[in-house]
Amino acid sequence: MISLKTKNSPYVEQSFGVAGKIVLCLVIILSMTTTCQKDDEMDKFMREPSPVITITQIENSLKISWSEVPSTNNYMLDKSSNNFDYSSLFYSEVVHGTFYIDKNPVEGINYYRVRAQKCKRYDLNLSSSERDCREVWSDVVSFNYTSSSRE
Repeated sequence: MISLKTKNSPYVEQSFGVAGKIVLCLVIILSMTTTCQKDDEMDKFMREPSPVITITQIENSLKISWSEVPSTNNYMLDKSSNNFDYSSLFYSEVVHGTFYIDKNPVEGINYYRVRAQKCKRYDLNLSSSERDCREVWSDVVSFNYTSSSRE
């Protein structure tokens, strides 16, 4: 006798023959293998190198570039003027390159960080827990910005 718990009912007792037990075991093993393969893919992503940021001043803007992280779904670029309170400047729904032009840098030190993201289910209509995402973060990089137009 084997007891199985289903979503809609408590335990259901069912008698399986030898062939039924073998099929049941194979289904369980296959479902575990599929789950492990998906987790291995996500774990592999977590071992990817972190994005490396470079910043170049172009007139009154800053070009923030970062190295590509293979197999990412998305990049997010965050900015801060105090290295504490960050806001997102760039959020790509799909990967569209590895740079952003900040046309509004603050006078003085600007802090940037990039997050490369990989999701099992990439759909912006889903909550972050439903998407099941992993992130690889860059180091925080600062740039002391001075406006090139002096009045």
